[in-house]
Amino acid sequence: MTDPTVNAGKPIICTYRQLARATLALHQGDRRYMDTLHDIWKLGAPTPNSRITRPKNYDERLRQRGNYEARIVFPTALAKWIIDVATARGIPIDTALAFKMAAGDDVDLQKRIQIPVGTKGSTR
Repeated sequence: MTDPTVNAGKPIICTYRQLARATLALHQGDRRYMDTLHDIWKLGAPTPNSRITRPKNYDERLRQRGNYEARIVFPTALAKWIIDVATARGIPIDTALAFKMAAGDDVDLQKRIQIPVGTKGSTR
């Protein structure tokens, strides 16, 4: 079996809000998961086209006119987060699928992940 971390893919460049929206099916707005996702996002460097024109009370988690900050998100860190959150929610996931999701190859988590009935986050 090949190691999925070897070809972890290119880093993802996005805003925190874009990352949170893409992983919504997994974190479902749960603050603790969103906070750790934010920590992963903050690990990466801001891109050169990021601009903070209104630094007072700046919060990248909120939409703020005039501010735009995209960062480089490392697929390895994101895949680990996907595995941790899925495991905590009782969602079966393997490392290869987590890296595939982190690489953006399978971003439709709603269709891909079936949350077991009766677990936290279940919509049934």
